[in-house]
This record gives sequence, C-alpha cells and structure tokens, in this order.
Amino acid sequence: MKPYSILILSVPNICSLKYRIAFLIGKIPAHAAKADCTYIIDERRGHIRDYNFKEVKMLLKTFGFQIISELTDGLSFSGKTIIPREILPKTFGDSVIIKAQVVK
Repeated sequence: MKPYSILILSVPNICSLKYRIAFLIGKIPAHAAKADCTYIIDERRGHIRDYNFKEVKMLLKTFGFQIISELTDGLSFSGKTIIPREILPKTFGDSVIIKAQVVK
C-alpha cells in the first residue's frame, strides 16, 4: 500500500462473548480455526488462524500501520443483533474491525 493509505480490516473475534460461552461448555465455535488441515466448510477451507483485538493491532503496527479506530459489530445470533456495539465492550463483539493508516 502507498504511504497514508487507509485500510479497513474485519476478522472474526476469537474472544467474542459467543466464543467464550462455547468454550466454557466444551465446544469449539463453528467458525474457529481447527487443528485439522483438511478442515473444510461448504467446499472452502476454514479459518487457519484466530485473532483478537490485541493480536490484530500488534500485526498492523509491526507492518507500519497506525491504528485510527477500532470497534466491533456487536453480538448477533442467526443474523439478528442481540447486543448492539454501542453497549457491548468491543472485546466481546463478534468481529474485530480496525481502521488503520500506512505510516511507513
């Protein structure tokens, strides 16, 4: 990317409230990375790696980005928002959403 370009990145949040509850009851969330390299959903490969806010920010900073803003999309179930992002701690939301700018 060119200097001062803007990147908007969204990835599933492994630390979301839904994932935390799933782990507590002994389940691996449906979209979490699996150890099995043959893991396939609908003829597509599943996630290779899971991320949270701290990891995404660290990676972006390592590669010369400055974080401009960070938020989540809230908590949803079956496509319906259960808890809107405005009242949910961002680390509990379904997605990590970060806006960053290239500074190097």
